[in-house]
Amino acid sequence: MTETKKCLADVRICAGMVSLCCLAGMLSSQAAYADVVIVATTAPAYRVGQVLHDGDSLHLPGGSRMTVLLSTNSVREIKGPFDRQVADLSKGRPSRLTELWQQVTGYFESGGVNVIPGATRAVQAPGGSASQMAVVDKEAWKAVPANIQGTACAEKDAPVKFRRKGNIKGPAEVRLSDAGLKATGAVHWDAGQTEASWPVSVPATSGEYILTVGGQEPRRFTLKLLDKSALGGDLVLVTLKSEGCSQQIDIWLQGASRP
Repeated sequence: MTETKKCLADVRICAGMVSLCCLAGMLSSQAAYADVVIVATTAPAYRVGQVLHDGDSLHLPGGSRMTVLLSTNSVREIKGPFDRQVADLSKGRPSRLTELWQQVTGYFESGGVNVIPGATRAVQAPGGSASQMAVVDKEAWKAVPANIQGTACAEKDAPVKFRRKGNIKGPAEVRLSDAGLKATGAVHWDAGQTEASWPVSVPATSGEYILTVGGQEPRRFTLKLLDKSALGGDLVLVTLKSEGCSQQIDIWLQGASRP
C-alpha cells in the first residue's frame, strides 16, 4: 500500500510539473503576441527587419515614419512623434505567430531586402554610396512575376501585367497559354522594359496557365483575380499569404522597405 501511495504521489508531481510547463509555454507565447517587425523606417535609431518585443518602448521623433507588421498580421504605419510601448500597437487583440510572420522575419534575416526585383525609381541601397543605386518600385508586387512559381494574385477588372527583374535589360519573349492550350500568346519585353502586358489573345481569368521560355520545360502557375479592396489596406499581406501568393509578399517587402 505504501508503495502504491508513493507511485500515486510521483504521478501527481509529474502531472503538476507538466501543467506548469504548459502554462509557462502559454504565457511565453502570449507575451510574443505583441511583438512587431519593422518593415520600413526613417528613424535612424531603428533598422529594417528589426523585431521589437512587446515590453520595448518605441520612440519616434517628429517627422519620422515607421511601417511595422504586427503579430496580428496587419500592417501599420506610425508617424512621429510617438512614444509608447510596443504592446500598445496591437491593442491587446489575440493572435499567434503564423507562417506570414515567419516569412517576413525570415526574408529580412536572409538579407532579402538587398535583392532588387526591378522597378522604376532609383534610390540608394542601404549602406551603399551614392553611386551604388538600386531601382525599386513599390507597386511591383501587383504584377505577375516573370519567374512565377505557384500562384500569383492580381487585381480584378484591371490590366494584368508581367514583371521581370530589373537587372535583365535585353528584349525577351515568353509564350503564355491557358491550361487547355486553347489560347496562346506572346508576353514581350522590349530592351530596358521591366513590365509587359498580358496578351489579349489569352483571356485573363482566375485559373491555371502555362509559361514557356525558349526550350525550357513549360511552367504552370495559377492566377487569382481579387477585388481591389482585398489587395489594399493593412491586411494586404494576409490576403497574399492566404491566397498562396507568397512570392509577391517578398516583392511587397522589397518595395515597402525602401525610402
